Formats: sequence, structure tokens, C-alpha cells
Amino acid sequence: MNGFGLSPQLKSYPAGRSITELEAVQFLNGCKDPSAKSGAFFYLREPDFLGTVPEAWRADFATESEEAKVRMADLKERLEKHEGLASVGRYTCQWGGVAQGRPYVKGLEEFGARVLRDLWESLCHHFLQGDGPKVNGELKEPEENILQESFQELQQKRFCARTKLLQATAAQLRGGSICVVSGECGQGKTVFLAALAQELRAKAPRHGDPAPLYHIVAHFTRARPDQASVQVMLGRLCALLRKQLKQPPAPPTSYRGLVAQFSALLHSVAQSLKRRQSLVVLIDGADLIHAAGGQLVSDWLPERLPQVSPSCPF
Repeated sequence: MNGFGLSPQLKSYPAGRSITELEAVQFLNGCKDPSAKSGAFFYLREPDFLGTVPEAWRADFATESEEAKVRMADLKERLEKHEGLASVGRYTCQWGGVAQGRPYVKGLEEFGARVLRDLWESLCHHFLQGDGPKVNGELKEPEENILQESFQELQQKRFCARTKLLQATAAQLRGGSICVVSGECGQGKTVFLAALAQELRAKAPRHGDPAPLYHIVAHFTRARPDQASVQVMLGRLCALLRKQLKQPPAPPTSYRGLVAQFSALLHSVAQSLKRRQSLVVLIDGADLIHAAGGQLVSDWLPERLPQVSPSCPF
């Protein structure tokens, strides 16, 4: 076993266990700071999934024997003893069918987003200096704006074949209506929103041009895992909206303050616009926005909107 880099401490560990399990247990036993924030993540599939799998394919997903079930239960018990150091969670999925003679599952998008979010938060905690982004977003505003602009430019370059839909959507926004871009995962909603932002910016008039002038405030939650945080998103949007005002309010210091200021800034900026000017707020992946604990939230949405055009793709 030492050829795999395992410590002699595992000599007393029950025999017949997999290398993967031994490596996981070695990490947990060898951590010098048991009180440290989660450094290992274990995701267990919900057991009711097996009930959706046809009998002919169930053996591909079930444990191979009763002995394997006992070993798995024992491992789960060991993991739970390292609460804090090891994060143990469950995920859901659905039977997808058979492709090229092999079974597959679907519905893993939420699971994938959770893994990405957990890893990013762990990297920030263990390796990034400072206390992370402030609630009001002022500390990392320039960096985040560069990130967002680069991400939007990259996505916009992938746009093709939907020019008429793009122009129709841009025309619809002139009426001050709410526009929701919806579709299945992978159908190109993010690319479409990036192209829409570019299309609207290109309509900025020159001298003598009667075309309306669009003020674009865009946020893409998929630009980086932390960009789907409701505090990060609101902090950045509020910072961008404050720049539109001659006498902007001070940045808020709490989440509720951010929510209140976001609503107030929408009204203030809308009232400050000149004739034929429009404010367009584009939020990509609004259904992914979550609080610090990971739960999805929508209480940041204003109850009453001015004559602006928020576009939230789901």
C-alpha cells in the first residue's frame, strides 16, 4: 500500500477496502487542524434513484453485494465523525435511458453547480488572501467588471444564426417591458444575452441620430462561481447603477441594505435618464442566484419596477 502513498497508520484499517476509500480516510485522519473548514467533499446519490432504473440495468448502479453495502454504511459513519472537515451531502438524478448500449443518468446540472460552488468557496477560504469580497462589492469591483466584460465578449463571439430573434428582442425592450429568456440547459441562453447586450450597446446614437440610447447594466452568474452569490451580484449591480447618478448614495453594509438600494437605484437612474434614453438590466442565470448558505433566493427582485427593462434568462 505504501506504493500508493498511504501512511502506515492505515495498517489497522479493515481489509478489503478500495484504494479510493483508503486515500479519503488517510486525508481525514492526517489533517493537522480538525476544526478547519471543509477540505474534503463527499456526494452521495439519493437512494430512491434505483427505483427509477429498469430491472435490466439496476445492477450497473446498485452495490454489488451485501458485504459492499455494509462497507459503504461503515464509510458513511466514519465520514460523519469528521463533520466540519468533511462535507457530506446528497444529490439527485434521474434515469436517462440507454445510449450506444450503455445506461446513463440525467438531471445532474444542480449537482454540478453545487460541486463547482463548494470547490470555489473552499479555494477562496484556504488560498486567497483577505476576507473575500465585501458585501457592497466595492473591494473587488474593478476585477469583477473585467471578469464580466471578458466573459461577455467570449460568449458574444459564439453567437450565430439567431439574428432575427435578437433584433426582435431588442425592439421589444424599447417598450419598457419585462423580458424573460427561457430554454433548456445548453440551448444558448447565455450566448444570446451576451449578444443582446452587444446589440443594444451598438445602438448608442451619434450626433443627430434619433435612435434611443441604451444604458446597459449586465451581470452573468456563470462568469465565475462566486458571481452567482446574491450579495456579489447585488453589490456589483448597485455599484454600476450608482455611477449613473451625480450624487450617488453610500454603499450599504448589509444584505437587506443592498436589496433596498438596488430597488431605489433602479427608480433613481430611470428618473435621471434623458428623453429617448433607456436603462436595460440584463441578468443571466437568475435562477442560479443563491445566498451564502447555498439556498436559491429571489427576494432581491424589486416589488415595483420603474420604466426599465430587466431581462432574466432561466
